[in-house]
Amino acid sequence: MSSQSSVAAARSEGFFARWIGALLHRVEMSWHYRLGLEPRWGISLVEADWKSKDVALHASRPVPNPPGRYFADPFVIERGGRTYCFVEDYVHARGKAHITVLEYRSGVATELGPCLDEPFHLSFPFVFEYEGQLYLCPEASASRSVRIYRCTDFPLRWELARVTLPGFQSLDTMLFERQGRWWLLTCRFADTNDPFGSELHVFHADSPLSEQWRPLPGNPVIADRRCCRNGGLIREGERVLRVAQYHEPRTYGRRATVREITRLDENGYAERVVASLEPDFRPGLVGTHHLTTTGRVTAVDHASWARPFTQVTPKRLGN
Repeated sequence: MSSQSSVAAARSEGFFARWIGALLHRVEMSWHYRLGLEPRWGISLVEADWKSKDVALHASRPVPNPPGRYFADPFVIERGGRTYCFVEDYVHARGKAHITVLEYRSGVATELGPCLDEPFHLSFPFVFEYEGQLYLCPEASASRSVRIYRCTDFPLRWELARVTLPGFQSLDTMLFERQGRWWLLTCRFADTNDPFGSELHVFHADSPLSEQWRPLPGNPVIADRRCCRNGGLIREGERVLRVAQYHEPRTYGRRATVREITRLDENGYAERVVASLEPDFRPGLVGTHHLTTTGRVTAVDHASWARPFTQVTPKRLGN
């Protein structure tokens, strides 16, 4: 068999295996829903760098969800020699989430309390530093804008510092500085039939508090539900890695990929896959879509089957 024929055969076998896997997953999802179960999110942490994820995530320790609530979208930071984890804290009785802070010490995560609450749903608490101060940019898509909060008393008090991109229903926004410019990567729904978001947009400005964010000419730079939506940011010196959520047609947050940004300038954007994140590091997981790290501590979220909070028609929980 020629080398070209071998490559074609391998691709065909790979496509067939992925097709069978997706079919079995859909059958499994349907069966569990018939049993009255639904995916329930949670988080785990481990004292290890993300690059050792194949070993480290198996050793990660889950943080118990409080009654009637669940944690998701963990962002870990180091501050004053201590490790903190900002999370989406979904409260079933309220039908929405706020942002809560945990402290991680000696393998145990302790809830410190809520740090940000609004009349609308908040999630994806992206934390960054600018001119010596900490800022938090949560997903607040119900406000149809990007909202940036300044820390006034770490870690539990924050005040609104800037509202930008009015009218843009942003999902899972991340901001960072690179080569003297600030970059804003955010996602949105392509149309009313787009359930999870399938467009990645890039903007740039001279400051994260700017009111004048300029879009890249090629926006959206990615239009694909399998890799557009952000799931975390990893900085390794000048190297910038974007975690991308992978959504299937009827499955939210099935898996994720880690992608190195290979081009980012005022005229273009490009990235390449360097690693994948599968929900196989603990028995019973059916999804994972978020990964962050300080280099010393890594946090991940994951979904597993659970009974609904109340015996009503299950609601799709999209973080």
